[in-house]
Amino acid sequence: MNKKNLILWVVLGLQVVLASVFVFQESGLSKKDKGGFVFANNADATLADEITIVSLDQKDKPLTLKKEGNQWNISELIKASNSKVTEALNKIRDIKPSWAVATTKESHKRFEVSKEKFQRQITLAIDGEKYTFFLGTSPGYRQAHARMAGSDNVYAVQLNVFEFSTAQDDWLDTEQLQIKEEITSIQVTDYEFTLTDGKWTVNDLRGSNSSQNQETPSTTSTQTKQVVAERANDIADALKNLQLISVSERTNIDKPSEKLVIKTKKSEIVLLLLATDEGYKQIQRKGDSIVYGVTQDTYNSLLPVPKK
Repeated sequence: MNKKNLILWVVLGLQVVLASVFVFQESGLSKKDKGGFVFANNADATLADEITIVSLDQKDKPLTLKKEGNQWNISELIKASNSKVTEALNKIRDIKPSWAVATTKESHKRFEVSKEKFQRQITLAIDGEKYTFFLGTSPGYRQAHARMAGSDNVYAVQLNVFEFSTAQDDWLDTEQLQIKEEITSIQVTDYEFTLTDGKWTVNDLRGSNSSQNQETPSTTSTQTKQVVAERANDIADALKNLQLISVSERTNIDKPSEKLVIKTKKSEIVLLLLATDEGYKQIQRKGDSIVYGVTQDTYNSLLPVPKK
């Protein structure tokens, strides 16, 4: 290699180095940014006792989750899923450091992490202080661009925007109406089931409310009674494993399709069931002002004679 070519190769190498440094600095990959995305000056997200989530398309309807004791709540009467909230906070705490993808205020709208344009605005309350960050566009699978309020730096973090829904149904404790105590009796419209010495018996209540084609207590066969009594096992199991799917806009079930009076050794619980004209299946614990939605299968599992 002659001297002239050597000089050209040296000049080319210097150009590559300078270009790399320029790109490195412009993209925010500078030494001063080694810390990467840091939530709230290293505050522990899992210590939060309140979370407020806002989406831009429903900015006037934020979702707020509050912790009372060991229980997260959507409202004073609606429990949130502790496991789901804990999982979300753990993911915030466990965000891995990464270089900033942008460091200028002008980039915020492009990545949808600005005050005017964002996909999620999330505020955590920790020890009386509130910390806000924004989630925006996705650079890859299960990732989102993120920016702490008050900082211009934008990062790609291991969070999914859809994990921070503003719909209360997505945070609902679906097990909050489950009856874990031992059930000793279940009364429905037509029957009363009683558990005695581990065996269910049935009392037919249709004598005062019978139609022409129904069997009366005097004509109901022993075999039929046994089959009906065994149904109590299924209902009791369904109550122990009851799953909710939504919160209804309805605040009260005035005319239930079926009413269950459930007795345990400690309490009496009344559940009201409703099959609406629109096809929805709903349930309410008497005394509460919240009506929940359930699936058709769950609704059927609570009836003495399942609907087809």
